[in-house]
Amino acid sequence: MAKFIMLGKWTDQGVRNAKDTVKRSRAVREQFAKLGVNAREFFWTMGEYDVVLTFEAPDDETMMRATLSVAVEGYLRTQTLRALSDQEMERVIASLP
Repeated sequence: MAKFIMLGKWTDQGVRNAKDTVKRSRAVREQFAKLGVNAREFFWTMGEYDVVLTFEAPDDETMMRATLSVAVEGYLRTQTLRALSDQEMERVIASLP
């Protein structure tokens, strides 16, 4: 499974509905699971980003589908990063000339 880190910033709508954020995170987990994405960890953070989330998905397309399914709700603007494990990075390094 491919690993992803998502950085999120609340939109104005997200801030106005901040009291429901934990409830929404549970709904996202369920929504992502139906699409084949495992929502691993959710962290609410202080600083440039309001949330940091980790996911596992079978491929980039599945993760994109899940990300868009949440984005259309309008509570969060996201930046999604593809993350590599030690073993994946070792394969990358091994293939270098």
